[in-house]
Amino acid sequence: MDWRTAVTEADLEALRTSLGSSHEQGWEEVLSRDAPGIQYTAWRRPAPCGGGLSEWKATTVFTDIAASDLAAFHLDATARQEWDTGVERYEQLDVAPPPQQTQHKAGDDAALSLQFWRMAFPAPFASRDYVCARRVWRAPSSGDSNDRDAVFVVSKVPAGPLPGTLEDALPMGRTHRVQTYFSGARVRPLPSGGSELMTLYYEDSGISPGMVEWAVRRSLWSFVEKQAQALHQYTTHSSGHGAGPSTDTGAQPARLRLTRTSSGRRGIRSAVRRIGGVVLTYASAIGRSVVAAALAAENPDVRAARRQQRAQAAQARRALRAKTGVFDPVASIVGNMRGRIRVGESIKRRATAALHAGSAHIVTERARRQLRDEQEQAHPRAHARTDPAAALRGKMLMIAAAVAFKVLQRPNSAAGIRETVNLRRR
Repeated sequence: MDWRTAVTEADLEALRTSLGSSHEQGWEEVLSRDAPGIQYTAWRRPAPCGGGLSEWKATTVFTDIAASDLAAFHLDATARQEWDTGVERYEQLDVAPPPQQTQHKAGDDAALSLQFWRMAFPAPFASRDYVCARRVWRAPSSGDSNDRDAVFVVSKVPAGPLPGTLEDALPMGRTHRVQTYFSGARVRPLPSGGSELMTLYYEDSGISPGMVEWAVRRSLWSFVEKQAQALHQYTTHSSGHGAGPSTDTGAQPARLRLTRTSSGRRGIRSAVRRIGGVVLTYASAIGRSVVAAALAAENPDVRAARRQQRAQAAQARRALRAKTGVFDPVASIVGNMRGRIRVGESIKRRATAALHAGSAHIVTERARRQLRDEQEQAHPRAHARTDPAAALRGKMLMIAAAVAFKVLQRPNSAAGIRETVNLRRR
């Protein structure tokens, strides 16, 4: 399916219907808050995609903001990157004239565009990638009084795969691609003055519905406050250049520059948490690799023989104690120490096996990287999505095994002897 036909007039009509009366469509009110210049109400109901997910609708009334400025702000993706700390990356992948083109205005964006968004999710969840087709409609000044001079926006994930050139142009990263997403909005002026923004939204982000609903309910009002602050700075900055509030939604105000205070600190803390999560992931992967390599390199028959020898020695000690009736603590301690020594030698052998496995991994990774570089020179995008950290994991695996081997090779003071295992004889 071509992405240019992903958003249709049927989506616009469905949006208009959903933005209608909340009492007749099964909506449940979840939040209603007022602040100076803002009136906000949010509802929820089961999402059309099922799976226990929720569809969210919200109405925000700005009593001191013109509808043209609100529409320009809502359509300005570049400005959103500067005030919304949840946006990690935005790109406009392609633009096209909509089918059966009518009157459209959308700032410096085309009325029909393919957009890429990368949104940050709280740790330990990976960031989410959204590839959405967006279409903008502008209602005429005559007609339905509810939609007069209104601007409608619909974004959704296109069905089917993208063309190869567009798929190859997507930014790389360890993220989760969202396949079910719908977002709609209507901006219109109010007869009493001011403007109204109504939004409709649902998605399947791959997280449990209960956790998603808890997070959305918790962040609704804080997001509205941040959005209102950015909107007022956006309109103030644009009007400060000599032009009053625009009456055309196609007017492009000046770039928004926000002074980040607490939100900036939250961004730093989020980055630190994400880095810590990455380090913990690599550390656990290295630990699992060491254990797996060690267990795979040791012969199970040798382990069984050692267990049998220990069992026979313990049985002989018990038989001697039953025969003489005397408990020899020295013999018991020495027997236990010998068992500990054998365990230490086993760990040394496992560490040595892990060291050799790490060395082999480095050699294999170097050869694979050389082959990848040769193929990438011939086909630049053929191997662009390989794992760049594979060599680092191999090196850290080898270092961890070497450290473990050196530590375990120290003399055993508890046994009162100084010996190392001759691995070649074994």
